[in-house]
Amino acid sequence: TSPLVSGEDGRRSLAAVIASNYSIQTGKKLRVTY
Repeated sequence: TSPLVSGEDGRRSLAAVIASNYSIQTGKKLRVTY
């Protein structure tokens, strides 16, 4: 699967990945709204 996804879904996926990585690094749970 390609890591690059165009359009709205791609932006949501990217935001989710970033939020997940940040949450893991900081040990905090983040609430993400789109």
